[in-house]
Amino acid sequence: MITLTRSRLESLIAMNASPYWVTSLYLSLSPEMRTGAQYLIHFKTMAKNARERLKDRELPGEVRDSLLADLERMETFLSAPQNLKGMRGVALFSVSGRDVFEVFSLPRVYRNRLVQDATPFVRQLRALVEAFRPTVVALVDRNSARLFRMGLERIHEIADYFYPGSTMPRFHEDEGPASRGRQMGSSRLPAHGYGEHGFHRKIELQLHKHFQHVARKLFEHLQDTHFERLILGGPKGEIESFREYLHSYLRERLVGVLHLDVHHVQAAELKEKVLALLEQAELEEEVRLVKEWEDKRANGLSVEGVEETLQALNLGQVRVFFLNDGYAHPGYRCPEGYLAIRREDLEGFCPGEELEVEDLADDALEFALQLGAEVQVLRSPEARERIPTMAAILRYRL
Repeated sequence: MITLTRSRLESLIAMNASPYWVTSLYLSLSPEMRTGAQYLIHFKTMAKNARERLKDRELPGEVRDSLLADLERMETFLSAPQNLKGMRGVALFSVSGRDVFEVFSLPRVYRNRLVQDATPFVRQLRALVEAFRPTVVALVDRNSARLFRMGLERIHEIADYFYPGSTMPRFHEDEGPASRGRQMGSSRLPAHGYGEHGFHRKIELQLHKHFQHVARKLFEHLQDTHFERLILGGPKGEIESFREYLHSYLRERLVGVLHLDVHHVQAAELKEKVLALLEQAELEEEVRLVKEWEDKRANGLSVEGVEETLQALNLGQVRVFFLNDGYAHPGYRCPEGYLAIRREDLEGFCPGEELEVEDLADDALEFALQLGAEVQVLRSPEARERIPTMAAILRYRL
């Protein structure tokens, strides 16, 4: 499996498969798609359609054989559950004629797609890289804290924090769980005559200093490395208390809270919990934005339907772009990116020749990202029923 980075994406774009073609697959592995191996059924349907399309294409025999072998190789890979462990989405790129088979684990897939062409279909990878928002997960309890960084494919622990007081270990980085356990295992009993009230007061003071110390270290990490989303985790009462210590810059980045055991949670388990939380947050954001879209219809700051939405994209008006993931339609595109269902609708936009495209939806999604618009590929049944094709919230009216 290959780590998805901007440099790896550029290498994939530069791939020269000639004289062969590339088979590109994007497949969602969400919990819903895993139920009854729906993802495999979905792939087999796409592969069947691809084989039918190959019958109508005039291609050299070795190119056709390579493309058919790609489909077989992909099905073999997807049929082995161990290959998909820990993935929420997968992208596969295959050129059997050159023995190329690359696998990318993805946090999500915008749309399930199978494309066979002379070049790799990288739009969704590019969209994920461009739209990626660095995420930090801070696990905190009354004695310690663990800091994780969430990447496109994996989550990794980067630091442990401890308040450097007399009864707590000092701050340290990159030490394993065994070391953590030894350091957190020590405890001190109050001296004879110290008094129960004084003992509990000391514990409260140390808890205050610990939370203060962790919050400060977390803010320093934000200043040093920058991240856009923050997730907190820990015992319910303690993590709720810790929230009050966060700097306002951290609070505005807070996405949600996980209730878990700080010391025993493993990275793989934490990744699943974080992805589930982010997915729920995205669904809630989808509901909020669809409502905003409906509210703005009255003052002309939102549009609905393919033609109106594409026109708004072409004019650079779109702030939020909505796409029903079941929609597909052929159309035309300018080399500069402008889109339309009919060739004549691009008059005045294209200085050169218009290009015919198989699916306007993919081109519209990529164009929206290039324009800096927020992209919402609708997933809830309610939103998809409300917006059957595409729609947009506008930055301004013309």
